[in-house]
Amino acid sequence: MEKEFSWDYPSVGLRVKVERKRQMLTQEKAAAKTNITAQYWSLLENGRNCGSIETYLQIAEALGVTLNDLFYDTADCLSSRLLSSYEDQLSILTEYERNVVTQVTESTIDIMLQLRKIAK
Repeated sequence: MEKEFSWDYPSVGLRVKVERKRQMLTQEKAAAKTNITAQYWSLLENGRNCGSIETYLQIAEALGVTLNDLFYDTADCLSSRLLSSYEDQLSILTEYERNVVTQVTESTIDIMLQLRKIAK
């Protein structure tokens, strides 16, 4: 039996966007690290275009991540790195501020999960 593979390019684009923003890069600065224009980078991030494997390799290299990080939302290496970064960011906040961030994050996750169910 032949398997059919397809990618959810809007999700891939969202992962690119999240990682770029985590690194506090503009689309222009991120694209400058590649042979990709900022306009094309925007199209990829928004899922309005899908790039070649070479394009995604350039993006992964520019952001210091792997293709697994971009194409799979369960990649352990990205999750652990993001968690470490998140904990570093939280460590500079007061206990009250950490509680606020935690509550907002939990609420946002709940909403995202509900939206995911609706979209299916």
